[in-house]
Amino acid sequence: MDRQHRSGSPGCFRTDGTHVAGACYWHNKARSKRARDNERKLQRAHQRAADIRTDAIHKKSHHDAATYALNVVEDLKVKGMGRRGWGKQGFNRAWADAACAEHRRQMSHKCPWYGSSRWVAAWWYPSSKLCSACRTKKAKLSRSARVFHCGSCGLEIDRDLNAAKDLAALAELAYVCLLAQLMTGEPVDWSQLPVRPDGWELASTRSSRGCARAGARSGPGDGGEGKTTRARKDGDASFDREATEPPPSSLEDGHTSEPA
Repeated sequence: MDRQHRSGSPGCFRTDGTHVAGACYWHNKARSKRARDNERKLQRAHQRAADIRTDAIHKKSHHDAATYALNVVEDLKVKGMGRRGWGKQGFNRAWADAACAEHRRQMSHKCPWYGSSRWVAAWWYPSSKLCSACRTKKAKLSRSARVFHCGSCGLEIDRDLNAAKDLAALAELAYVCLLAQLMTGEPVDWSQLPVRPDGWELASTRSSRGCARAGARSGPGDGGEGKTTRARKDGDASFDREATEPPPSSLEDGHTSEPA
């Protein structure tokens, strides 16, 4: 298709062989029959790859939600994990084609179906750099290093398996915090912990105060009540990020003091 593109529409390319930015003139012209056949073959190949990826993600998410009572996923910034610079297009294309965020999205609604729970590890938690045996954190860990070597205890383990063990330790921490909340009655401040329940947004773009002022507008684009506000209405303060903040002092005239 590239050769047919260059021969059929030479005005789309510069003298050095690079494509001209902007509209492509080849799409507006009548292509040859062979070029259209090649385009259909390429479309079928991409559609088959998309179907295989969707099927694999559905099977994996179904297995995890139906098999395990607790699933911990990382709150990764998938869109910002691509490499930058020249020669990195191959990695970025492969990373985007893997659809890493789709598994997490499917787990959010499949876990309630099968009675399991989903917890989210904070994006700043060093699951790959932290040793699962002695809890020592490495200063740097390159992306090409697939085996984790600990300089303190000498552990050698696959980096993905090491990260999975660190996330499993977070699940134990979460259950201990929930048990302490049930015994003491004090709400857990999830903003201070590296793990939080699904549905408690740590850094939401819409604050709970702004959503409360929005009133009846509940659409995702124009504001609405946040999850923290709805939890306070129901009497549940476990997900309240402002539960640990001291209330403002009251004055004699009934007004609250405002900071200068």
